Amino acid sequence: MKWLKRILLTLVTVSIVGAGLLYFAHPWLAITERSGGKMMVVEGWMDDDAIKEAARLFAEGGYERIYTTGTTRPFAYYLAPGERLELSGLPHSTKGFEIGFAGLPACSAVVAVGTDTLLHVPMTDMITTHGVDRNVAIDGLRIIADPQYPQPGPPSVFIHTLRFDGINAHDLGIRIRIISPDSTKRDGEPTYAEHCAWILSATGIAKALITPVPAGGDPISRSWANASTLAFHLNGKGIAALDVVTLGVHARRSRALYREALGEQVAVGVISIPDPECPENGWWKSKKGWYLMLKEIAGSQEVRAVEVVR
Repeated sequence: MKWLKRILLTLVTVSIVGAGLLYFAHPWLAITERSGGKMMVVEGWMDDDAIKEAARLFAEGGYERIYTTGTTRPFAYYLAPGERLELSGLPHSTKGFEIGFAGLPACSAVVAVGTDTLLHVPMTDMITTHGVDRNVAIDGLRIIADPQYPQPGPPSVFIHTLRFDGINAHDLGIRIRIISPDSTKRDGEPTYAEHCAWILSATGIAKALITPVPAGGDPISRSWANASTLAFHLNGKGIAALDVVTLGVHARRSRALYREALGEQVAVGVISIPDPECPENGWWKSKKGWYLMLKEIAGSQEVRAVEVVR
């Protein structure tokens, strides 16, 4: 029976030590240590509220420029009543496409090419997917939110997905423009870097101070792709220090990867924006909290793998 007692004692000890490490892991991962530099890097994969918090930090911290990073994002756009999304540079024909919609009840969306209406979709609060399965000429495809909904109003249509022959439209290198009822135009955001730049500019930061640095392709590690792409972009620009703004417990990993990519000549600081899905006090109360903590504990050594393969 002594061996059984030893095993139980070992298990109890390991559990206590593990619990203690997990208890202190959050502040160790969600680190904030500024570099003192005047350049800010904002990771574009964060949600819009976190990006707006980054804008506040930019204004209050005396920063001079923002670089935004991010890989290709899913095709997702909100359209207000009367707005339309136009795509150009598409292949002349396709075997078909599928599009996912949700929106305010009693609203609708029209998908058209030229004078041809391909789809007229009533909105529901659940995402529904609709397909066109025949060969069609699709250059100049338009997606239009019902202009009859009372204006001004909130976005009435959410485009959840758009795939051509099974490929995310953002992966096709096409041009996307969103045109408002008063003919104001803005470009779409194929990458998280570009989406982040748009959110930051919407808070009032001058566009001239924001530089999106998108990372293309489908990388195995998006974090490393963002860091290495930024390093390539900044090479030779003489930047000596910058702060990376990221979300919650991702901070330590982000700082390590950007340090590895930028090298010893650049001082890299990091700012962790609190993550409501993984708060320091109470992250263990949800499955998402456990997932994020364990993911970042495991990912904290990603930079070692990068060092090996570089």
